[in-house]
Amino acid sequence: MSRSDRIIRKIVSWAMGAIYRRVEVRQPEGFTTRGPQLANASHFGGFSDPLVLVHAMDRVPRFIARDVIWRFAPARWVMNWVGAIPVHKPEDKGAGTTNDQMFSSTYAALQEGELVAIFPEGITVDTPQIASIKTGSARIALGARASGVEGLTLISAGIHYTNKAALRSEVFVDIGWPIDLDASIDDFVPEGASDAPSDHAAVNALTHTMEANLRRAAPNFEDWSTAHSLAAA
Repeated sequence: MSRSDRIIRKIVSWAMGAIYRRVEVRQPEGFTTRGPQLANASHFGGFSDPLVLVHAMDRVPRFIARDVIWRFAPARWVMNWVGAIPVHKPEDKGAGTTNDQMFSSTYAALQEGELVAIFPEGITVDTPQIASIKTGSARIALGARASGVEGLTLISAGIHYTNKAALRSEVFVDIGWPIDLDASIDDFVPEGASDAPSDHAAVNALTHTMEANLRRAAPNFEDWSTAHSLAAA
């Protein structure tokens, strides 16, 4: 890791030790160490989710985050320091960042072999299961491949909190469910069809598979009663 990333990891590790009693991570050894990777992560914990992923993954990811965060000077400095990539949402009026910039910046990061993390639900959820994911992650993946990124792996990261609002609670992070996009592109694009990010059929097929994988990794209970019963068991 770069010196900057080592400093970020050290700060985050200190913060995690202060906030949580235990953080358990399950992922194959060296899974997030190298190569271009796009990680879809569940978003139950709000601002704590990026900290958990920095702590859990083998390298510091480049986060795709809402551009409204950049409006505030201290937050803007932090986001730029960690190499976050701003994305604009229609409801965030006046933020001024175009998503063309987001796509090109993400393609460039993946072309350099970096790990990029996105919260594809688009919102922090308070339900016992993830929300339907947006198509942006699939469009990024297909667009990156079309722009020349080779060896792109799509992964899922599920973050489980025993009590996300409580200090000194526990966290479990499940990272895995890889998709080798080059090897499996025929699963999402029929023979002779386009694999461009503008092809709705390809985008929807890839989104469906990525959502299924994220549901395997993330909390995905039928209701709170079921979630609490299984947690107790």
